Amino acid sequence: MNLGVALASALRSRPCRPYGADMRVRNPAKRLYTYADLSVVCGPMELDREGNPPTLLNPTVIFEVLAESTERFDRGAKARGYREIPTLQACVLLSVDEARIERCVRTAAGWLLTEVADGESLVLDPIEASLGVREIYEGVFDEPA
Repeated sequence: MNLGVALASALRSRPCRPYGADMRVRNPAKRLYTYADLSVVCGPMELDREGNPPTLLNPTVIFEVLAESTERFDRGAKARGYREIPTLQACVLLSVDEARIERCVRTAAGWLLTEVADGESLVLDPIEASLGVREIYEGVFDEPA
């Protein structure tokens, strides 16, 4: 929830829009359909309306929260499929065990992976956004009241 709020705020004056986990994403090369935890589209949204529900074809950035039960798939086949989407510029993986984020950004030489930790900022040049890791994880590890 924190990520969605921070992202919506950071993108307020930009031509990019965040979408939640109910937005299906398609890898056109493999016709692989998945649901990202959060995705961002910059510019006009392209949808495949053949299926039900309509499916996003042109994400710019995708975010995945690495739950213990899905981490292997999220890091493996799902991440490989995302990286094949021509419009995708960054894939972001968020740990659920600690305030640590992995950012994989498309470069001219291929994909570059960097880690961002507590106290740092997650900089996403493709969408001109900078999000504080502390802000994203605020309250996540607190004990329930």
